[in-house]
Amino acid sequence: MTSGVPWEISSSVAWTWAYYDQPNYIDDVLALNLTNDPGAPFNNYGLQYSTDATNLLTALINRTTGMYPEDFAQQYLFGPLNITDWGWYKDYEGINWGGSGLCMDRRDMAKIAYLCLNNGTWDGTQILSEAYLQTAITDHDGIINATYQPYGYSFWLDNYTTNYSWYYAAGAFGQNFYVIPDLDLIVLFNGYSLGEPSKSIILSDYIILSILNYVDSTDPVITSNPSDFTVQHDYTGQSLSLTATDTNPDTYTITHNGTTTVVAATAWTNGTPVTFNIPDGLVSGLHTYEITFSDTGGNNVSDSAVMTVNQATSGEPAIPGFEPLIVIGITAIGSISLVVLKKKKK
Repeated sequence: MTSGVPWEISSSVAWTWAYYDQPNYIDDVLALNLTNDPGAPFNNYGLQYSTDATNLLTALINRTTGMYPEDFAQQYLFGPLNITDWGWYKDYEGINWGGSGLCMDRRDMAKIAYLCLNNGTWDGTQILSEAYLQTAITDHDGIINATYQPYGYSFWLDNYTTNYSWYYAAGAFGQNFYVIPDLDLIVLFNGYSLGEPSKSIILSDYIILSILNYVDSTDPVITSNPSDFTVQHDYTGQSLSLTATDTNPDTYTITHNGTTTVVAATAWTNGTPVTFNIPDGLVSGLHTYEITFSDTGGNNVSDSAVMTVNQATSGEPAIPGFEPLIVIGITAIGSISLVVLKKKKK
C-alpha cells in the first residue's frame, strides 16, 4: 500500500464489476498519477489504500511465471492444502484479481489461516516461506499513534492492550481471518451487518477477553487410588494404579519418600488409569509413593500410598537361598569336634 497507485473505484469510478473487466485494465492502472512517492509510509487509509495496486501483484505473477494466478495458486497453495471448491474473478485478459474476487468456504479459508499460524508449514511441509511470512506481518513504517492502522504485505496488523498481537486478511463484505500466534488461535468471520462493531473490536473486546478471563480453578479428581499395604521382605511384582478425571488433563508425577522423583512429568488422560511398577528388592521399612495430577489450568491434586516392607523373620537366614551351605558348615564343624575327642582318648 505504499506504491502510490490510487484506487480509482474509491475516488472517481463507480463500483461495478465491469471496471475490472475493461480491456487493458492493467495498463490503465499503470498510467494513473501516483498519490505519493513509492515507499512513503502508509498513514492515510483513505488516500493510500488501493485494490488497484494489489491487482498489480497478480499481474506480476502472470508476467513473471507465464501462468495465470489461479493456476499458480492451484499448484503451489490450493493443491497442497487440498482446497478444491473455490472460484476467482478475472479481468478482461484472464488475470485473476489480486485484491478481491476469491471465493471459498470457511473450512478452506481456515486452512490458509492455519498455514499462517504454523509459519507456512502444512502437515510437515513448508508451503510458504517462513522468512517471507514474517516480513509480510511486520509493520515496516513503525508509526505508532491512536489512529494509525499498521499494514504489512497484504495483511492488516494490530496490537491488543495486553500485548497479544495479531494480524488478519480482510476481504470484501466481512470475509476476514485473524491469526493470533500468542494464543495459538485463528478466528474467522464470514459476514457483517451495518452498524456492528468492527471485527477487530469483536475479537479484542469479546473473543480474546473471554479467553484471557477464563480461569480453570477446578482441581483434578482422583477417582481410584490404592490403600496402604504391607509386603514381605522378598516381595516381587508390586504396582500402584490410580485414576483421575479432569476436563483439561496435563501431566502427572510420582515421588518416592518425598525426595526422589521416580516418574517425571508425563501426560495423562481423563479417566484412564496410571500404573507404576514398584521396583523389587527395596529395603525393609516404609516406602511412601506420592502421585500428583496436574491440569492445564495449573490446578493439581495429590494422593499417596505407603508400602511397608517387613524385615526377615527370626531364624530365617540373612541371605535367602543359602540354607544348604549353612547346614553343610554346621555338619563339618561337628565332625571336626568328634575327631579331636577321639584323639584325646588315645
